[in-house]
Amino acid sequence: MATTSAGYGFAVGKHNSLNAFSRDEILDSTVETVNATALPVLADLEAGFGTASQACAETFGQAARGGFMRAAMEHGTFTYAAEAVADGEASRRTAGDN
Repeated sequence: MATTSAGYGFAVGKHNSLNAFSRDEILDSTVETVNATALPVLADLEAGFGTASQACAETFGQAARGGFMRAAMEHGTFTYAAEAVADGEASRRTAGDN
């Protein structure tokens, strides 16, 4: 199952655009989806909610803690996403998560 920022926007009466939603708003709505189904959930994480790879890595970390199985960053670049994933993995290892 996958979330969609457009679907969320329609549900809450907001126009779907890159800066229409906060990170907490998207993560909270996706956690609701995770809690409502036994299916694995892919989260639409916009552009990662930050201008640096570390901010994006934090978004991915919060998504993982929220129980999402996968996440998509549809509005960023591949290089930016790869840096964010690497930063997130380093943060996860530093925190002692396995």
